[in-house]
Amino acid sequence: MRPVSAHRKSAAALRASLAAILAVVLLAGCATAPPGADYPKTFSTAFATPEATQLGRQIAIQANAHPDLSGFQVLPRGVDGLLLRTQLIRAAERSVDIQYFIFVEDYTGKLLLESVLRAADRGVKVRLLIDDWNSFGQPEMRATLAALDKNKNIAVRLFNPFVYRGDIGLFRKIEFAMTAPRVNHRMHNKLMLVDGAVAVIGGRNVADAYFETGDTAIRFGDFDVAAVGPVVPKLADSFDEYWNSSLAIPQKAIAPVIGKISESEARATLGENRDRADQDEILRRVDGGDPLAGLLQGRTSVSWAKAVVVADPPEKAMPANNAAAPSPTARVLSQHMNEVNRELVIISPYFVPGSAGLATLEALRKRGARVRILTNSLASTDVPVVHSAYQRYRGPLLDAGVEIFEIRPVPGQLKSEHESAGSDLGASAAPFALHAKAYVFDRQLVFLGSANLDPRSLELNTEVGLLIESPDLARQIIARFDEFSASSNSYRVTRSNDTATGAALTWHTSVDGRTIEWHYEPDTTAWQRLQMDFLSFLPIEDQL
Repeated sequence: MRPVSAHRKSAAALRASLAAILAVVLLAGCATAPPGADYPKTFSTAFATPEATQLGRQIAIQANAHPDLSGFQVLPRGVDGLLLRTQLIRAAERSVDIQYFIFVEDYTGKLLLESVLRAADRGVKVRLLIDDWNSFGQPEMRATLAALDKNKNIAVRLFNPFVYRGDIGLFRKIEFAMTAPRVNHRMHNKLMLVDGAVAVIGGRNVADAYFETGDTAIRFGDFDVAAVGPVVPKLADSFDEYWNSSLAIPQKAIAPVIGKISESEARATLGENRDRADQDEILRRVDGGDPLAGLLQGRTSVSWAKAVVVADPPEKAMPANNAAAPSPTARVLSQHMNEVNRELVIISPYFVPGSAGLATLEALRKRGARVRILTNSLASTDVPVVHSAYQRYRGPLLDAGVEIFEIRPVPGQLKSEHESAGSDLGASAAPFALHAKAYVFDRQLVFLGSANLDPRSLELNTEVGLLIESPDLARQIIARFDEFSASSNSYRVTRSNDTATGAALTWHTSVDGRTIEWHYEPDTTAWQRLQMDFLSFLPIEDQL
């Protein structure tokens, strides 16, 4: 047993540490710029001569047959998105640029980061730009990024970082409360570019849940698109704008993380994936070559079309510019929604249209255009507070004739059956949630990217996407919509005709061929529904 004085010294040391941390957090409240904003950093631009690489030369063979058009391949399955990213990094000769809102060091993150490290060993220049919102609760990831940043060929920058680098929730909340005008605006972009020749863009972050692999508590339905051709340098311009912005802070400028590790230790940790027997199939398929080989050799279908990059500027996330900064994403979505003549299809996991969006959708219906919406149900959403705002719009939308489909957490089964069935679901028993973001205008024009139809995407966060003029891609996205909205995979929401219960809405679904109806939010508890009713009264919609 230690002497009492030792206990007192330990307690005093702990109090001193906590006081120091709190002081740092409080000081952050006085700052309008992120920590490290005055740290010297090197201006750099994307690799601009893809023809000097094998990837670039192979892509050029196909692109030359489609002058002035870009090529697109939709990746609806999570595992294909993971395979393509890994194979692209492994094939890189000159550059890898990575920009994500969420990047988790789980199986997926380790696989990609180890590939990044190997690419750097070959002399490939890697720029890794991660939004700092999700650094909290990830000490391993923070330590790994700091270690990789020491590699001469890897540069890590954190977008709009927090001052506090630990994992004590109270301090994080205090800093957020005191610096909300700055830290409430995040870089929601998802983009990867390799050798200036191929880009991958869409809704997926980097974590097991988005690729339906590894050990995950939830599975996200999503899709990406691989892009080649003239849009790639435009996407690279967007990456450069963020990389060189004042909110992109070099890892070296950020306060040291607790639990530092060396590059060799990081290398060993990232290599652990090779020893996981449960993921042998992933590594076998990575080594097998597809889907990248199919894309490069023209064995897989590529849609060639005119397209433009729609990218919010990083200034949208700067406190002094938030209200005035332009949002190309909001402008483009509003413009093309208002121009629809026949049909609008929206896939958005977080759907809060606001009064202007509601008016637009009502106007479309008055003109006779069909409007279909796919979003999360209360039972499937991973952000219930957003549902509390969305539910206010269901009635008016249904009254206007809008068709609404809400994703079920367990396709083909009731939630109660799933809880006892487990392994009958196949690859994973984890609940399912929608995460894809796509908009199809008159089956001719498609917008794919990171933007939800909600105030956070349109007004607070930065986003990036592609506006593609392609009936073929429109057909593919609508087919995905139809798959998600099938009666066994979703709830069709309608106005209720049940005068006995007085219910305003009815949810319809199909289980084993049986039609089932609810007159309340299905597969939820009374407590969950009560929480939503309470939250719906709070004036927080503009933050959602």
